[in-house]
Amino acid sequence: MFNHWKLIEKLNLIKSLKFSLKDADKSTMKSLNTITFLSLLSLGFLGVSRSYAEENAQEAGHEMIKNLHDVTTINQEVKAAGTLPAKCPGCAEKEPDLKVTLDKKSVDLGRPYYRRDNEPYVVFIKRTSETPAKVDLPFKNNYRTCAKTYFGSNPYNGSIIIDCLMYMTQYVDEEISLNLKNLPKLKAGEEDLIEVKFYKRDINSDKYRIEVKHFGEPSLKEEIDKKFWGDGYNVGFKEAEKK
Repeated sequence: MFNHWKLIEKLNLIKSLKFSLKDADKSTMKSLNTITFLSLLSLGFLGVSRSYAEENAQEAGHEMIKNLHDVTTINQEVKAAGTLPAKCPGCAEKEPDLKVTLDKKSVDLGRPYYRRDNEPYVVFIKRTSETPAKVDLPFKNNYRTCAKTYFGSNPYNGSIIIDCLMYMTQYVDEEISLNLKNLPKLKAGEEDLIEVKFYKRDINSDKYRIEVKHFGEPSLKEEIDKKFWGDGYNVGFKEAEKK
């Protein structure tokens, strides 16, 4: 490692030599002046480099302490995560397309909209202590039909051509009837969640199916049956079979 104290000693030596060589020629004095300048320059550079290195070391130290604090905090959060209670028994897989509250005997679900085949339309249904034991959920089931048909023939082989020139959307009134009498009774201020998912293999078809799940304790299994009269489903709940 370069010792700046030795450099200072050399400068003092050069200074004494200059005084002892008062009568030396100009070339010798010029050489001594050059050596002196280079020595001073080296000493200044060393001071700047040392100062810069010290600042970098301080910054690196602060950064290391900050990173250590961040890692410690994350480790504490991860350790505590296992002890935190879930917001609800089970968690919804995605944000719902619709949220409603069962505050009366009939709650309209509107017109379920299907973006893609087999992608569910999700409804979150909030149940409270004021929810009736039986609730109907009417909705409009939409599907596409042909409004104008084309009839023609192939000019090359004479085969008949039938195609649709214009489509239209039809809406049919359907209903899901919820029987909630087997669900646990809620106290004033309490609430739980029922999730209904609508699926269509073909979004242009009138055929669909539903999945229903109750988020609460105790865990109850849903019963889904097609309506005998009218269009839609009857949904009830029963105790899950013990394994």
